[in-house]
This record gives sequence, structure tokens and C-alpha cells, in this order.
Amino acid sequence: MSKKGDTWISAILYMALGIVAIALILSAGLPLIQNMRDRNTISQTKDIFANLDKSIRTVVDQGPGAIQIVPLTISSGELYVDADPFLQNREDVVLWRLKTNIQVVEENYKKREGNLMIYVEPTLVKGQYWTVIELNYLTFADLTLNATGFGNPIMGSGSFSIKKTGKFSTDNRPYIDFTVS
Repeated sequence: MSKKGDTWISAILYMALGIVAIALILSAGLPLIQNMRDRNTISQTKDIFANLDKSIRTVVDQGPGAIQIVPLTISSGELYVDADPFLQNREDVVLWRLKTNIQVVEENYKKREGNLMIYVEPTLVKGQYWTVIELNYLTFADLTLNATGFGNPIMGSGSFSIKKTGKFSTDNRPYIDFTVS
């Protein structure tokens, strides 16, 4: 056999070995990177929700016409105001959900962090979950989403205008209007 042929065969084998090695590294690394990205998104959303809760409670404690503007960036997942995407007919909740492969809490368990409730709901795909962060105001305020151009689910960047209307529900909860811009 000639030396030229040996060189080409060696080059092709090394190239094939390199491609296999890169494929193995990517197949193992990409799910880990996605899981880290999801954990970071969940952590950021908890911070956003804590700030949102503080603003809602501040508006409720103030007089009629009180307004708070809250900047909002939903980079992943879906945000719902005064609606429940799981069709459980619940109102007066602010809820965010993200479909992910990580399980931040056990199924059928709700973890409370301050006023935040964190839990997972199963999806139709095995090993995938809806990670949910929820603020529930059922006994505190009557929320209404004024969806001028925006509706549930809310995604992307913008801001919430949270306003106390000065009116009260039949069970004496103040009406709070959310406007997304």
C-alpha cells in the first residue's frame, strides 16, 4: 500500500473520531445547559413575582386611584392574570408556567415561599412538567385584566399598570385593574 493512501485513511478515521466525540459531548451537554437555563428562568421569575406581589399589596393598602407601574419581562413561559390555564375555574390568581424537564418540587406538593406558591403539574409527555409559580388573591383582592391588545397568556417585555379602582366586590375585596403595555 502506498503512503498517500495510508495518510488519507488516517485523516478520515481521525475526522470521524472527532465528529463522534463532538456528537457525544453535545448530546450530553445540551440537556444540562437547558436545565441550567430553566433553573435560572425560574429563579428570575420568582424575583419578578415577589416584586409584583409587593406592588399589588401596596396598591391595595392605598386609596382609590392608587397606581403602581411594574416593569415586566417574560423571557420564557406564559403569564396569566385572573385566569387559570389548567382550567380549574380559579380566579384572582397571577400565575406563570414553564414547560421543562426539571422537577423543582415533587408532584402533588406545593412549596410556599413568602406569598408565592411553587408547584409542578404533569404534562402529557413523560419526564416533562409544568413548573408553576402562583400568587393567589382570592381572599385579598378582585383582579381584572384589561387586555387592550394583550390577553392571556402574556409573554415578552412590557409593564403592568396596577390600579385600585375604588370599587369593592360583594365580599368587600377591592377591585384591582391590570393593564399591560
